[in-house]
This record gives sequence, C-alpha cells and structure tokens, in this order.
Amino acid sequence: MSADLGFIEHCAHWHIAELQREAANDRLASLASGPGRPWRSQIAAWLYAIADRLDGNARRVIPANA
Repeated sequence: MSADLGFIEHCAHWHIAELQREAANDRLASLASGPGRPWRSQIAAWLYAIADRLDGNARRVIPANA
C-alpha cells in the first residue's frame, strides 16, 4: 500500500510542477508581448498615414507595436 501512496504523491508533485511550468511560460509570454498600443492609436496612425498619402506627403510609416 505504501508503494501506491508513493506513486500517487509522485504524480501529484509532477502535476503541480507541470502547472507551475505552464504558469511561468504564460507569464513570460505576456511579458515578452508587452501591453501593446491601444487600438485607437493604431487606427489613428493608419488614418494619418492615409491622409498624408492623399495629400501627396507619402512617407513610409512603420507602426510601432511596443
């Protein structure tokens, strides 16, 4: 019976460790992607770029996502 309890305890520790690894990966992914720019500012940047192009002031606009 003690072998079964040891196996159950081992599985529980393994499962907890797996959950902690997943949480750490999710945390790192959210830190890497950052908060980003709000949609309003991205749309505004595109609208300004279109307006500049229509006015003849064509310049290359590189949207910043960070």
